[in-house]
Amino acid sequence: MDDLPKGLEHSGAIEIARVLGNLDGGRVLDVGTGDGDFIAALAEFLGDFSKFTGVDLDVEKLEKGRERLEGVDAELLEMDGGELSFVDGAFDTVCISHSLHHLERAGDVMAEMFRVLRPGGTFILQEMFADGEQTPAQMTDILTHHWSAKVDTLLGTYHRETYLRKEIRSAVEVIDLRDVRAFETTHNIKCLTCEDRFKCEDPLDPEFVKSGVKDIEDDLQKLEAFPDREQADILSEEGRALMNRVHETGVYPASTMFVIGRK
Repeated sequence: MDDLPKGLEHSGAIEIARVLGNLDGGRVLDVGTGDGDFIAALAEFLGDFSKFTGVDLDVEKLEKGRERLEGVDAELLEMDGGELSFVDGAFDTVCISHSLHHLERAGDVMAEMFRVLRPGGTFILQEMFADGEQTPAQMTDILTHHWSAKVDTLLGTYHRETYLRKEIRSAVEVIDLRDVRAFETTHNIKCLTCEDRFKCEDPLDPEFVKSGVKDIEDDLQKLEAFPDREQADILSEEGRALMNRVHETGVYPASTMFVIGRK
């Protein structure tokens, strides 16, 4: 990790990687695992681990995760994070990454994660936030996420806007953790070993812009079949304005808060 662009070098990602590198994860549970993205990162950066278990309700994403994690000792299960079927203290580490804003009953999920964590075990939460110093490209990402949340809400799927930092801390405070530490980073830890880490420093890179526009286009397609055309048209207009903003500012992931504590 010696050859890093300046933005990544001063992002906070190195400090988080060091924290993970000093941690033996043991039996790890990842809630809201999706396609296993965070499990893949932990498998690379944890000092040690024995096995991963990921749970989610999205069957299609779980299948993609199984393909992605081939070769990693990981089991992905269809399960509600608010009603975990594991016994008390079943895991040495529990984590949730970029899923908090999708949880309608966040407190229930946190309580269940705490229940299945053994005494002395490690709790990890990672979540993007909307406040603080964000570049114009990061603000585009935040505004796009706000808009996508409104689209999903209109279509009947729970999805809240991007959390503020104090709200993330409050979400963690509902459980009785010790030795809690919070880190902030402008870059994902995966960037530290990514071959494209220099290329990605440019938010106007054509691939970044193309990806940002496609995300908006995908949500615009969801709105086409919505029966209330007045509401759908209002959101569609906002989406098209966001696409123009992507072309103007580029897009880059919002800054992330990484919280770690012990039971």
